[in-house]
Amino acid sequence: MPLSSSSRLLDGFLTLADAYGSFLAALLALRQHAADLRAAVRRRDPAKLASAARAQRRPAKELVGLATAVARCSPIPTPFHAAVGFSSEIEVVRTVAEAVSDTAAASPSVFHQVAFLADAVAATTLAVSSSSSKKRSKMAASEEMQKDVAAAAMVRLQELEQCVGELESQSDKVFRSLLHTRVSLFNIHTPTI
Repeated sequence: MPLSSSSRLLDGFLTLADAYGSFLAALLALRQHAADLRAAVRRRDPAKLASAARAQRRPAKELVGLATAVARCSPIPTPFHAAVGFSSEIEVVRTVAEAVSDTAAASPSVFHQVAFLADAVAATTLAVSSSSSKKRSKMAASEEMQKDVAAAAMVRLQELEQCVGELESQSDKVFRSLLHTRVSLFNIHTPTI
């Protein structure tokens, strides 16, 4: 296996591991902000709703930036030349490189979807904030509308929390697999003494 190809493969694993580590951190922040939003919706405090919704958008913006950075990472080329006796090793390297490239290609989509969901939840809770801060002249209609909007916001928050929980679990598995595979490849590549 040529040194430059193996180095690119190891760098690809490191880049993806960094991306998934950042993704996990953003998911934790989203979970915390979703809990803050839920509390603000229950209390119907417009100032806290607006503040929590703004805070919710920060990790969403980070996820968009992360998706852009991962998308910019070039796929790992696999220009391995078949040599006598090394064809099985080359095939393994090609398969691993394709897996890294496929993971890198799919990751921005996942990151964008989570960011979109987080923004949608923030927008829904801002609607609760704006509906609760309207003048109280139409008290009965306003109360009913506030309850409907608050119920919709709570449903969206539950969806976000469920999504974040599932993604946290699966992303942690991806992150650990990336690190384990990178370490294994590094150990294989490094000659023993």
